[in-house]
Amino acid sequence: MHKSKAAFTLIELLVVIAIIAILAAMLLPALARAKAAAYATQCMSNNKQLDLAWFMYAGDNSDTLAFNPDQSVTSLPTPPWVAGIMTWYATGNSDNTNTLNLTDPTKSSMAGYTAQQPKIYHCPSDPYLSPAQRSMGWPGRVRSVAMNAAVGGGNPVSGPGYKPAANLAGDFPHPMFYAVKLNQIVTPGPSDSWVFTDEHPDSIDDAILYTSPMFTNGIGILPEFPSSSHKSASGLAFADGHSEIHKWRDSRTVLPVQYTPGVPQNQTVMVGAPNLDLAWLALHTPFQ
Repeated sequence: MHKSKAAFTLIELLVVIAIIAILAAMLLPALARAKAAAYATQCMSNNKQLDLAWFMYAGDNSDTLAFNPDQSVTSLPTPPWVAGIMTWYATGNSDNTNTLNLTDPTKSSMAGYTAQQPKIYHCPSDPYLSPAQRSMGWPGRVRSVAMNAAVGGGNPVSGPGYKPAANLAGDFPHPMFYAVKLNQIVTPGPSDSWVFTDEHPDSIDDAILYTSPMFTNGIGILPEFPSSSHKSASGLAFADGHSEIHKWRDSRTVLPVQYTPGVPQNQTVMVGAPNLDLAWLALHTPFQ
């Protein structure tokens, strides 16, 4: 008599496969949450390092804040805190990949305070590249962070670097207030005044992001959009040195990336129900 060889039956194999599928379905969300938490931790660390560099610059310059002109222009005597204009173009704009805009002291006034580490300007939850940029094999654009337009000096006379931009003049107090010295951040206080934020990949261009203190009721203009890549939240750093991940509460603030310049479109009008995120940003923007 021949002994039959031991083997799995088809039903047993199907049961094992089903168990593996169930375990994978249970584990993948947990892994995704862990990955998102790691990205959030790294983002807060990056923003905190930028905050520290911002403080060190002020400490070495008689309390004067890093220069933060409109369009991050470099034609003025003082370099902006960083230079460069982000776009979705794959060619014709080296600012998308040129880390010297972040680490060269002749282009960035904060370069000497960041240990020339360009990675701290990029949020790990920002993998976005246009199809053309991805086809070029880029690992990513060099910057996903912007500074509050109400923090840091601009050109005091009309011309390059003047704040606010001409198309936003009616949406800010006249003249627009921006803190030039650290001790001018009083209303709101440093713990409530944001300095750095991750910006929406479609919205980011220069290195500043405008939010107006006029719209505390949530009705008004959202000129530029913060990022929502941390599960409908954005990383921010504040003038007292702390950083956090802030959750946005209105679907009009949380928009998908469309890889289209100007989308979300500038000067998006919030009408109807108040936008709680617009109100929050207004309440956390320095003014006098």
